[in-house]
Amino acid sequence: MKLKDYYKILGLEKTASSKEIKAAYLKMIRKYHPDTNTDINTLNKFHEAVEAYNILGDLDNRLHYSFVISQNQHNRVKWIKRFNLPVSVND
Repeated sequence: MKLKDYYKILGLEKTASSKEIKAAYLKMIRKYHPDTNTDINTLNKFHEAVEAYNILGDLDNRLHYSFVISQNQHNRVKWIKRFNLPVSVND
């Protein structure tokens, strides 16, 4: 079970401000929106950007996420479940 790197998805550093997060999100959804791109890969990127912004765009969710990624692997699984964070099953 691997936690997704939402900062990487949006192309940001972990020190990004709320303003930078929103700007990166808006740039991605314009680029990958289903109305302008019909390719399935771009649709996946669009959904990833929305998911990333749902976590990073909300201060409480962002703090939970930051806490979880700071934990060691053993504790991380417990907190992923506790905060109900999405995980990547492919990695």
